[in-house]
Amino acid sequence: MDNLAAYTRTLRKAIIAETLVAMGLSKTRVVKRLVSPFLYLPANRFAKLIAMYDRQVGTQGFQSAARNFLQDFSSNYSTQGAELLPTEGPLLIASNHPGTLDGFVIGASLPRDDLKIVLSGVPFTRSLQSTRDHLIYTTHNTHQRMTVVRSIIHHLRAGGSLLIFPSGRLDPDPAFLADAEAALDNWHASLAVILRSVPETNLVLSIASGMLSEKWLHNPFVKLMRDGWERQKLAEFFQTMQQLMFPGSVTLYPKVTFAPPIRGDELISKNKDLMPVILNSAAKLLQVHQSWLAHVNRQNGDLPNKSQHVK
Repeated sequence: MDNLAAYTRTLRKAIIAETLVAMGLSKTRVVKRLVSPFLYLPANRFAKLIAMYDRQVGTQGFQSAARNFLQDFSSNYSTQGAELLPTEGPLLIASNHPGTLDGFVIGASLPRDDLKIVLSGVPFTRSLQSTRDHLIYTTHNTHQRMTVVRSIIHHLRAGGSLLIFPSGRLDPDPAFLADAEAALDNWHASLAVILRSVPETNLVLSIASGMLSEKWLHNPFVKLMRDGWERQKLAEFFQTMQQLMFPGSVTLYPKVTFAPPIRGDELISKNKDLMPVILNSAAKLLQVHQSWLAHVNRQNGDLPNKSQHVK
């Protein structure tokens, strides 16, 4: 691996560039020059953390590196159903995607290190020297998307595990946004294609929540600049900056619920059309997850993930 300081500089530049894009300021050269210095310190700290995380992926494996990374951003994450995750053989985890941390929580919970994550081409992730071996980049281009599906199928046929966010973008956080269930309808039908291509695959549905700071999501500045999933993306940038500048100032309670695994060939033998069955199962899992949130909230006096916001 290259010199850590040089590697950190490369990541810092990519992070600043991506932050400017999220803020809608990337096209104006003068504004970029004015704003970039204010982003330097948090971007540099984040780049150092990411560089160390990426080095650990190469030396310790994905699961261990993900656990260590979460200690810097949320030591309060919890899961249910992780004990049922298969330790070997083709595994497809399909999850909602309320924030970046969900991939780390799922990766930290998976009892194996062969995980690949399907995600959009976030520029700075392409600079990650070890982690990029665990990434498959998706695209909106139809032709290129089929290439992505073939890469997924190849990995599963080799017995690997894979995490996919079927909506292809950030989803409403079930902890406090009421349209989380409706967002499941955005899950792409490629899930069915993958299962029919590798029917021996174990499918595990997953629901994640608590990845975002409600304070930042409803911040007037964020609401003014963006809407919908783009607002969530911008809110996540600002909450990450706050965490980097003032460690411990943002308290998150990430939670992930895993459904029991079910083999693709079993689904195929009982159902002509797979997507309605998958979406119905995901909606039921969401209800299980929300019941867990409500229970935790009652125990904690409604401090984290306020139950009145849970649908």
